[in-house]
Amino acid sequence: MNVNGDSKIDNADIVEIVDRYINEKQCSIVNKLEN
Repeated sequence: MNVNGDSKIDNADIVEIVDRYINEKQCSIVNKLEN
């Protein structure tokens, strides 16, 4: 993710961040259910 001294963040970057966050949350939930 490039923020070249600019406060503007690409929508693609936001989607990527949210996607990663959701994946991590789902993984941790699944791990809790399995344990």
